[in-house]
Amino acid sequence: MSEKLQADKPATHYLSNLDNLNQTNNAVSLSRLPTLGEILSNKTKLPVNLYTFYLYMQYVENNVDLLDFWFDLIAHLNLCKHYVKGLRDSIVRSSTHYGTPVLGQQQSPSGSPHRDSYPLTEGSKHKSVSLSMLLDLIINDHILEDNDSNRLSQFLRGEINLNDVDPKIKELIDKYQEEEAVNPPSPIVDNALFGGIHEKRVSSNSKLLDDSFDQTNTSFGYPQLPQPGSTQTHQGKTYQSLRRSSINPSLLEKIIRDSKHSTGSFITRNNLKESSHNLLLKYFVEDSEKNLNLPTKLNNYIINAIEVEGRDDPDVFNGVKRYVFNIIENHDLPNFLNFVAIKNVNRSINARIVVGFFFIFASFWIAFTLIFLDLSKGYRAVIIALFFIGFYCLVSSIYRLDPILAFLGFSESFIPGKSLLKVNDLFIYRLLLKRSLWVLALILLFTAILSIIFCLVPGRRL
Repeated sequence: MSEKLQADKPATHYLSNLDNLNQTNNAVSLSRLPTLGEILSNKTKLPVNLYTFYLYMQYVENNVDLLDFWFDLIAHLNLCKHYVKGLRDSIVRSSTHYGTPVLGQQQSPSGSPHRDSYPLTEGSKHKSVSLSMLLDLIINDHILEDNDSNRLSQFLRGEINLNDVDPKIKELIDKYQEEEAVNPPSPIVDNALFGGIHEKRVSSNSKLLDDSFDQTNTSFGYPQLPQPGSTQTHQGKTYQSLRRSSINPSLLEKIIRDSKHSTGSFITRNNLKESSHNLLLKYFVEDSEKNLNLPTKLNNYIINAIEVEGRDDPDVFNGVKRYVFNIIENHDLPNFLNFVAIKNVNRSINARIVVGFFFIFASFWIAFTLIFLDLSKGYRAVIIALFFIGFYCLVSSIYRLDPILAFLGFSESFIPGKSLLKVNDLFIYRLLLKRSLWVLALILLFTAILSIIFCLVPGRRL
């Protein structure tokens, strides 16, 4: 069910950690300010959690497109991982059917009679057993590693060379390809068996999903299978020879389909291509909805890799991922930490300045009035409270730090409709409390100096 949800609504995994999907939403206590990686992996507490950071980018920096791209990219990477995981699970189910459990997997105690609804010939049985052995070897050779980003991208590009894997795998694949060359299957039946028949997108001008698109420039990605009879070459070799010498998703999907025991998958290669194409239309083309304003060379590389070469592997986004991460880390993150972790006053600065000057003016007016009326010095004590309020508002607005809010564990909110933010991070709470003691000391100092002067000066009635 989780795979189906990820395919239908990839945004549900926006908060997923890029490296470890099982450790998200686990806030940890730090003895320092958080890093950008910790915030993006949702491991921090208020007021430096991911939700607050997103709202800060939206309402303060007005640059939320960078975070939107980051979340969409993580959703795409998770989709790639679920695709490879779905292939591996299909292999495990196929292997369990023949009683040859994969390394580390338990064989099901109960059979699956409904899978054997149609009798097989001796040749078909021999072929199915060979394919099952091949799939077992592929699993045990760790070719399908969804937790290794580089290995995953290498597989999606079709760059896992048969000469670098178990020789038995190469032998069985060569034998399988020789048999397929003699008896080619029907492409219509193949499409229907595994992932279903997918309609082409007609609302886009892109040729990414166009089967007849001639992909002749593949300097960065894996070569695409050409049309029958084509003699296109890549680095001096024909596409046919390149595809036959590597383990690629198309080959593995075909092997799983031919094993006659695949149950389909919620996520197919078309989902990956659609996801990468959506990223292209949303962030990289000239009239995109949320153009990232990337350097021309980097932007053109992404467009060429996705649109021309048809790539959808995670490595295609490595350059732009580092670029966006560095911008957020070097510009937005320091401003954010300074805004919510170092200071706790942001939206009431102007009001504090006005109120502060008002009470300072009132303090001076009352003090001079009491002096020139030559009243008892005991009456002058009222100016202490007025000076304190005035200096409290002025100094807290200058340092943007309110000692009372810091002591109570709150910070002023910049979010519309919300006045305060709770400070749950213990380190930030202590940091704000320490800085607020300095602010409070300045307030008391200024209050004491002026109060003593105006309380002790001799009175003179005019």
